[in-house]
Amino acid sequence: MGFGGVIISDDIGAAVAISNIPAGDRAVDFLSAGGDMIVSKYVEPANRMAAAVRTRVDSDPAFRSRVDDAVRRILAAKDASGLLPCSD
Repeated sequence: MGFGGVIISDDIGAAVAISNIPAGDRAVDFLSAGGDMIVSKYVEPANRMAAAVRTRVDSDPAFRSRVDDAVRRILAAKDASGLLPCSD
């Protein structure tokens, strides 16, 4: 469809509709589906999501590449908006 921006989740840390899915799986699934930035209202599920993403990055080169792409897209958007300390 040509969208080139950052894809940000709604709160997937406390979302009732997907509460039966472990937080780590939610994060990995969101990133695998093309999402870039995960939002979590609460710290505990965010920690579980971060740990799951790190574990998957360490064991899956294709997923690591997907996460690298997401990080680059986020940093490019921040840079374009002048939000990075090194932005001119």
